Amino acid sequence: MFVYDNKTKTSQRLTNDLFAINRIIPHTAENKLIMTAVKKGERPLKVVFYDKQSKQISAVNDRDMDTTVWDISYDPETNKTYAASYSENEQSKNIEKANRTQTELIPPKNQIVEIDNNSMEQRSVIELENEQILRLTARGEQILIATARHINKDPVEYSLINIKTGERQRIDLPIKARSGLFLSKDGKGVYFLGVSEKEDNGRGIYFYDFNTQRMEPIFLQINGFINNFRLIPSDS
Repeated sequence: MFVYDNKTKTSQRLTNDLFAINRIIPHTAENKLIMTAVKKGERPLKVVFYDKQSKQISAVNDRDMDTTVWDISYDPETNKTYAASYSENEQSKNIEKANRTQTELIPPKNQIVEIDNNSMEQRSVIELENEQILRLTARGEQILIATARHINKDPVEYSLINIKTGERQRIDLPIKARSGLFLSKDGKGVYFLGVSEKEDNGRGIYFYDFNTQRMEPIFLQINGFINNFRLIPSDS
C-alpha cells in the first residue's frame, strides 16, 4: 500500500503486510485508514486499521480464518465502522450444492456488525438469511443496504436499517445501483452511481431525496465509463 503526495510528487510505501485491498476509507478520526484487506499468507478479507502515526496495522477478529468482510462503511459522527460479512465455509457449501443440483446459488447468511473504532468492541446489528449484501452505507443513525436473493442476479432490493434497534424497512427506490451508494450526512437521501428507472438521463452519479423523491444529476457519464466514486464528507 502506497500514498502519493500531490505537493511533493513523491510516493511512500505504508505497509507491505497486506496481500490485497478491496476498499479504503481515507478520512476518519484518529488519523487512521480503514480497509477491507487480506493479510499476507491468509485468505479472508478482514476489517484492517492502519495507524498513520505508528505505521502499524491491526485486524478485527485477527484469528478468524472463516469470516470474510464483503463491504464496510464509516460514520464520522460516531467514529464507528459497519461491516457486512459472511462465512466462507457456508459459501463453499452453497456453491457445491448449486453445482450438484444445477440450481441457483443461494447466498450464505450475511451479518452486519458495528465496530467501535476506539475500543474495537463489536455489536451485531442484523443478520440476513439467504440474502447477499451488495453494499452498505451508514449515516444519520441508519444503514442503507442493497441486497440480492441470488448471487450475481437481479433484482436488487433496498432497505433502511435502524442502527440502534436493527429494525429493517424495505424501501422502493426508483434507481438501479449495486455498489456505488452513499447516504447523505442527515440520512435523508442517497448519492448513487447508476441509472434512474423513471427518467432516461443515462448512467451517472445522482442524488435522490427520500422525502421529495426528486432525483438530482451530479455527474453524468458522457464520454468513457464511470467505474466507481467516493463521497468524502467535508467535516470528517
